[in-house]
Amino acid sequence: MTGAYIKGLSRPALARVFEVNGSPLRELEPQELLAVRPSAIFVKADDFVEAQRQWRSPQNLDLVNYLRVHPVTLVLDSSCEGPAAGPELLGRVLTTLGADRAAALSVVYVTQNEVAAEQANRAGSLYGGRCSLSAVTFNYFARALVRQVAACLKTPDQHLKYVSRLFPSPRRDRPKRYLSFNNRPAVHRLILVGWLKREGHLNQGWVSLLGGAASQRENFAARSERDLTERFAAFKDDYDIGRQLWSGGGLAIPLEQAGAATSPELPLAPFEQSYFSIVTESEMSTGGIRRFTEKSVKALLCGHPMIVLGNAFTLRDLRSMGFKTFHDYWNEDYDAVASPAERLSMALQEIDRLLTMDAASFRDMMIDLWPIVDHNIRNAQGMGLEVLTARERRIVDLALAGAPTL
Repeated sequence: MTGAYIKGLSRPALARVFEVNGSPLRELEPQELLAVRPSAIFVKADDFVEAQRQWRSPQNLDLVNYLRVHPVTLVLDSSCEGPAAGPELLGRVLTTLGADRAAALSVVYVTQNEVAAEQANRAGSLYGGRCSLSAVTFNYFARALVRQVAACLKTPDQHLKYVSRLFPSPRRDRPKRYLSFNNRPAVHRLILVGWLKREGHLNQGWVSLLGGAASQRENFAARSERDLTERFAAFKDDYDIGRQLWSGGGLAIPLEQAGAATSPELPLAPFEQSYFSIVTESEMSTGGIRRFTEKSVKALLCGHPMIVLGNAFTLRDLRSMGFKTFHDYWNEDYDAVASPAERLSMALQEIDRLLTMDAASFRDMMIDLWPIVDHNIRNAQGMGLEVLTARERRIVDLALAGAPTL
């Protein structure tokens, strides 16, 4: 069985997964498809949809014809997506391929979004069985972080050296209580920063908020207005404060400017200089998206407990990978709340409680919960790695199993 991706479209993130698993993918020109006859073709899902607009150009006709008349497995890779791909993306792709195919098609949809995967797996097949459909949830960036830490902690000495940098001192306070990366603007991120400013908590943490140019501010305003009105109307005052900070140039973490944020290594410096993370995930959905990203995994692997402003069941899904969370120390009931506004409100209450504790009690709590932190770091070589490896193998098996016959 041969897997391939098409030259001229972006190299799918899964190409690296297949290399690790001993089944490297070939890069092919579209006109080479007939000679090689790959059993599986890999494309980044977003690129596949974008390419539809150019499919009548000569360079893409060979790809179109091959997909329509040859039994093949099409692997749609959304494992490194920005916005979480939902069923609508998969629907556009399948509509493009059409019900009038002359050959059977097997689609393997790899997505970060648990909801989209569940819907695809429930469908199972389309077009009277001409298209079989299966989905696997997989986050490429989370995979990269877990494997990176696992590679660094192969011996007891390596583990000791790593955690000794992160263990909080019982005699010396760290410069800041918390850390919060907020690079790309989102409504819930601006609300958080505005709330921290209004409550007098902003200077207690390392907080980033990258400023936006005038054109970015205009585009963001158009996109965010509906989100603010429908989901977070009660937080408009905090949003306005946060947006003013963003429009005025944003906020920067000095430790980031030293290169920590752009280093290929884990940026430990900001985590060493603070106690816990306020993780603002990529979205806070009403239920159509269920995923966590590398943002939450990074905090756990860098030795931080955390409160997450993200989708419902983020903490539950992290626990399913072997990580432990911190319900013995603060209320994590927000994780199961469907309403984004209520979920955000409950999380902010816990953040406020942590930031108003007296210094000695706060430091003692952070030391007391260290066994959980250490477990999460060790999990990079435990269940967390096992879950990701099992999902990698399932993707490989599905992709190379071959398309059904009619």
